[in-house]
Amino acid sequence: KLLVHDDRNPVQVESELVFDGEDIEIAFTLYEYRIVKVEGNEITSAFYEISGNRVIIDKNYLSRKFAEAGRTTLVLSCQFSTDQKHFLSYIFISKR
Repeated sequence: KLLVHDDRNPVQVESELVFDGEDIEIAFTLYEYRIVKVEGNEITSAFYEISGNRVIIDKNYLSRKFAEAGRTTLVLSCQFSTDQKHFLSYIFISKR
């Protein structure tokens, strides 16, 4: 009996995320993981949606954060999990 275990970590598909006034949809190659939650910079589950391998960040949240004086980049963390492992990745969003 041969057991194959994939030990790769999730990877963000897009290398550059730029806020242009619309919702931002972020796709990940998940391998064996699932997306658990997004955290940081006062984001709550009311401002993002997880759908399969994608996270959608609400444009109203992004507009509010980028309206803060001097802000040009927003950093969020995305938590992934399998039944036995956890992984944390950072999402960097720039302002157009």
